[in-house]
Amino acid sequence: MTAKFEYQTSLFKCVQDLLSCLTIALPFIVITIRAQPYNFECNFGSMAMTNEFGVNIPQTCFQSIGHRRCFYTFAPKCVKNTSYAIPLLYDIHDQGSCPVVFAQQSGWFEKASRECFIVVWPTGNNQESISDFPCWQVPGGLVFSGDQETQPCCCRKHGYFLAPEDTNDIEFLRQIAVRVVRDLTINDGINIDTKRIYMTGHGNGCTMAMTMAAVHSDVVAAVCCMAGSVLTPPSPYYIPTPVWNILGEEDTIFPYEGFFQPDFGLVTPDAYDAFQALSEWNGCLLEDEEQPVLEYIPSMNIEIGNNITQKATLRTDRATHCRNGATVELVTISTAGHNLYYNDLSKINVGANSFTNFPWFSAKSSIDATSMAWHFCKAHSRDQEPALTTKIITKRTIIDSSSGGGRRAVSLGFSILSLAYCCFLVL
Repeated sequence: MTAKFEYQTSLFKCVQDLLSCLTIALPFIVITIRAQPYNFECNFGSMAMTNEFGVNIPQTCFQSIGHRRCFYTFAPKCVKNTSYAIPLLYDIHDQGSCPVVFAQQSGWFEKASRECFIVVWPTGNNQESISDFPCWQVPGGLVFSGDQETQPCCCRKHGYFLAPEDTNDIEFLRQIAVRVVRDLTINDGINIDTKRIYMTGHGNGCTMAMTMAAVHSDVVAAVCCMAGSVLTPPSPYYIPTPVWNILGEEDTIFPYEGFFQPDFGLVTPDAYDAFQALSEWNGCLLEDEEQPVLEYIPSMNIEIGNNITQKATLRTDRATHCRNGATVELVTISTAGHNLYYNDLSKINVGANSFTNFPWFSAKSSIDATSMAWHFCKAHSRDQEPALTTKIITKRTIIDSSSGGGRRAVSLGFSILSLAYCCFLVL
């Protein structure tokens, strides 16, 4: 009896220790999984967009902090010989993606053709010498919920988190505005309305769009993006900027409830914390008695693959009475995941592979989120034209695990070793 009891006690302790080890190792595994590039073919060539869409979408490249950076520009025929200034919109791709794939997903090519505005698709850090996969390095430092602080996201090299100055994506994106305005004015006679420069994007690209508004609000007239959050605090010269963000409650890539693993460099605010932070920046009134605007659409469906659909509702939280009319809106779709665009990614041309291997991307919404985003952004304009000048930062470093801020080096091998070591201790 005693031996049986001791065996049961030992077995219980073994299971308990194993669970504890899994708890320790899980963040490493999660970070590793999130760090892997998606399994599709990205074409970064100069003719990639032109060949895909069948119209002239040239690529422009230049040196930025010692590295070759590129973007694509689409100017529909309707923008030429117009008597009015034309808006400019940035469509910023997600982590692991690229312009030619993302443009097929986002629908902004079609929207620009119909609504007559210019779109640029910047290319993230796609050089293997810089990052393991295409990405945007977003500065952290936003304090929320009293004492929690976001950390830089989302580029890694050999599992090491990069510092924002390693890529200087913020200045690269500002330089694009300088070049587009200059080149289209001189070469094509197109008058760009620099008071109406908008930022949109998805996931890591959405987070980058919000960072541009926080740091270069003089350039950004409004942000209207998908499946991302704010990680970067506003600069001392911040001008209240309208922000529209749409999120899926079932998003497992950029969780609606946020992510909190400070020791491993994964801290993001939940959707409402981000909404409150943006509302405070813009001086909006968030009184307890004010109720959010609810827009329930019972007939809306979310397609999740294999001809399976789920009913969904749409809810809008809107902060009003903001300075400069800089409204903040949080749109939530129940049952939706990471892809909030109407386009079905399983049919997108990505080379030999397909998004059907990634159900969190192949799912789609029956609403046209791109049209909703444009409806928000196009209503806003800056009072003054920005001074489109740039500064170049040349410093490049890699942050190791001894640096501050809790940023850690993470690799698949280390994740496996962590788990193996835990199992060794248990056994």
